[in-house]
Amino acid sequence: MKKHEIIQLTLKQMQHEHKLSPEELADCQGIACDDDMVIAELNELLPSGDIKTCLNFSDLGVACCPICHSVSPDVDMRVETLPDGSKAWICCKVRSALLEPEAKVDELPDFVDMEGVFAVLLPKVGIVFVHAGCLWVDSTPIDDAIRYGEVLTHEKGHADFWHELQACGAVSKDETYDEVPRGRVCYDTRERVYHLYLDRCILRDQEMVKKIIGAMTLPSAPRTEITTDSHYRCPECMFRPGE
Repeated sequence: MKKHEIIQLTLKQMQHEHKLSPEELADCQGIACDDDMVIAELNELLPSGDIKTCLNFSDLGVACCPICHSVSPDVDMRVETLPDGSKAWICCKVRSALLEPEAKVDELPDFVDMEGVFAVLLPKVGIVFVHAGCLWVDSTPIDDAIRYGEVLTHEKGHADFWHELQACGAVSKDETYDEVPRGRVCYDTRERVYHLYLDRCILRDQEMVKKIIGAMTLPSAPRTEITTDSHYRCPECMFRPGE
């Protein structure tokens, strides 16, 4: 593929609808600002001439990474120089299959749940409660998240999660979910940023914020933005002066 073809494919994978000429893709004229940034980054990253893509390596039998291809290809896809000197624009899974030394059979365990390993490493969207110093999380790996407009989010709501916690005896049945400090993580597909929305009383506890970031496997700033939201305010914060 050529540079402009890869840029066009990348925009399509990110669910843009542009059909731009190679000239427009080269100079970024008349394009929305977020697309303009993606195109400029790819124009700088991609070499001229023929470029191989993951499609050229289907014989490896490796499933491509959905995050690299669909969520943030301008960030996670990479240009690699192959042993024959050619250039390739490939995702993390194909890159590992091509460039990492092959493991010896006798070094491999009998079974490795790679989907499970991959799910643990993926950033997550989801909901949290902080109650009596304990963190309660219900989350979904980003590639299994549901789409709500331009946002990838977790299907379950705070009310349902709180009922589950009450049913198993983890929390008191005398409190309602909206009395408890809480928050949510979602992913903006256009900004390519994770948003961590937290009650102000959680934000005042930096160690708890770090614990939530770790539990959700969130990337560092600027790819994760931490802020408040009017939906996530416990009574204490709602009626606190200046809050």
